[in-house]
Amino acid sequence: MGKIIVAMGLLAGLLCSGVARGANLEEVMLGWVYPDGYRVKGVFYNEGVDVARGDRGYQNDRADGGNSRHGKNCGGTAFGKTCRDNPNVDMHALTAKQALELYRVSEWAWIRGDEWASQYMAYLVMDLGTNLGKEEICILLRQFKNLHDGNLPDWKVNGAPLKVEEVAWFNAYTRSDVMEQGHQPRFPGDYAVGEHDSTRRQLMVSQLTNLGINRYATVSKNQKLIKFLRGWIIRVLRDGGLRG
Repeated sequence: MGKIIVAMGLLAGLLCSGVARGANLEEVMLGWVYPDGYRVKGVFYNEGVDVARGDRGYQNDRADGGNSRHGKNCGGTAFGKTCRDNPNVDMHALTAKQALELYRVSEWAWIRGDEWASQYMAYLVMDLGTNLGKEEICILLRQFKNLHDGNLPDWKVNGAPLKVEEVAWFNAYTRSDVMEQGHQPRFPGDYAVGEHDSTRRQLMVSQLTNLGINRYATVSKNQKLIKFLRGWIIRVLRDGGLRG
């Protein structure tokens, strides 16, 4: 019951906040509904979490490197947050609200989530960053920019936190006045709030999806991780709107 109240409280806050520019962490994590009813299931869903049902997505698989520190098991993973990266957190007691704050100061701050004009693009970047790693998604984003902008000098490709001007470039790349004419998104590859060039957006989503799959394939060369590969690929295809 407590989890249901938490989820309802978070969603109520979203509904009362009105329409505002920029992405929202709670919506990205919990999932939201487009005006036409298309639902994005959220990062928590992809992490095996169902907040409303009280499912914390807890697992302590020894093949998952996130569950060990210095070669010893450290307590497992809950809400997608690992004991390896959060040594002072009791994963057995972690709540949805606490998990959201961990994401806010880590992955969300790393990609400057509040500054993304497109809710869907923020969701895609956040989810890939949660599973691939926040440094890895920043590498992929910078690679994408360098491939598609011949007017500006190439960005240095590294996993450092995104800069204000870098997020601004992605916002400009997908911006469109069509949204001001009342166009509503119909599916993930279509327009979304803050965007209007569907072709550019589809290209960006498609290439990030491909880069993500290639990265997963590389990581899975570790025999212990092969059993996770199918789930990783399904997840990134779902992010790109290629699988329901």
